[in-house]
Amino acid sequence: MALTLLGKKMGMTRIFDENGKNVPVTVIQVGPCVVTQIKTDIASEDGGSTDGYNAVQIAFEEMPERTATKPRLGHFAKAGTKPHRHLREFRVESADAAGGYELGQTLDISLLEEFEYVDVQGVSKGKGFAGTFKRWNFTGAKEASHGSHEKFRHGGAIGMSAYPGRVMKAKKMAGHHGNYTKTSIALKVAGIDAEEGVLLVKGSVAGPTGGVVSIAKSKRR
Repeated sequence: MALTLLGKKMGMTRIFDENGKNVPVTVIQVGPCVVTQIKTDIASEDGGSTDGYNAVQIAFEEMPERTATKPRLGHFAKAGTKPHRHLREFRVESADAAGGYELGQTLDISLLEEFEYVDVQGVSKGKGFAGTFKRWNFTGAKEASHGSHEKFRHGGAIGMSAYPGRVMKAKKMAGHHGNYTKTSIALKVAGIDAEEGVLLVKGSVAGPTGGVVSIAKSKRR
């Protein structure tokens, strides 16, 4: 069944293991998710074109119909489900694997019970425009040195001499900080509450409280 689900980060807390050790955990409200589209690289029986790849699209968090656009309403109507706020698409190995799903099928946290480790992907908090020191963790001058003058937190020279005479690509400069897609690899599952749909994973997860995350079987373990 599904190796990837959508959920919402509820925050962090702590639990104590059997040895009484304090374990920091992230609380994630997982699903329920609904299958809204199935894509395969095999042509349909009537000779129609293929999608070119194998994937399953799932939806998370129901929303009122009055707030959904008409194209979205039509898309969800084909799947026989109510409009949802978030849509994600995940690749599967083959057309046969994609055929194991049905439109409108509900996927819940029970699919994660057999996993000991999971990968959790989220979008980190945005920090807005930041200077080089905050954005790239520059060290800078600890104290005044010969020739320096109020330049303790400046990025320094960025240009070149006669050749190549330009700023090189990927130069670490000031700019938008945060708001990156981050994946926390091989987080240990600390607990699952199937009735409440709550997953506890050891450690931190990228994103703010209330941010949408994807949970998948770990590729490392």
